[in-house]
Amino acid sequence: MSPMKTVRTGLIFCMMCLAAASIATDNATWISLNSMPEGSPPEAVVLQTNLDRTVILFEMPGYYTEDLEADGVTYQIPRIPDAGMLTDIGSPELPVVTRWVAIPNTGGV
Repeated sequence: MSPMKTVRTGLIFCMMCLAAASIATDNATWISLNSMPEGSPPEAVVLQTNLDRTVILFEMPGYYTEDLEADGVTYQIPRIPDAGMLTDIGSPELPVVTRWVAIPNTGGV
């Protein structure tokens, strides 16, 4: 992994930790997408791996919506447990889920 990718991945991880700590469930509504319990974080499971490919199942049990009022307008902010947030100025505040995937150095891309 290049140094730039390592720094970027480290920053994303830090943002994820800060966002996870900031979820306030007292003002949030859980939107369930499956039968897993409220507040369950997303899961990534390796279904298959070999020299040719890796198949990963990503499952998101649900998310919180948090109401935010600004200038008399109520907005909803989506929050995912254990996820970070995009914080680019001028862009929507959206959740980001990242996971580490090791790629063996056995060939080319």
